[in-house]
Amino acid sequence: MLPVPVPAVPGYTTKTTIVTPSDPGANTTVTYEKVVDEAPITPATPAKPTATPQAKQAPAKEAANQATLPQCKKDPAKFRR
Repeated sequence: MLPVPVPAVPGYTTKTTIVTPSDPGANTTVTYEKVVDEAPITPATPAKPTATPQAKQAPAKEAANQATLPQCKKDPAKFRR
């Protein structure tokens, strides 16, 4: 007789993947076992933040650049008509 593949059943598994029936007209018994799902892992509850958020401050680099930039002074005499 010809070997016959065992049908796959979702949620079940079997140790036999191919059977060779002795009588093709009769049923061949294949034992399936239910796949046991492992318990899902529950993540720990994250701790709540205790610090209050602070106002956003300008980076120190930008503040330093602003202090060293040359200041433009308008001479009112040059802009009069």
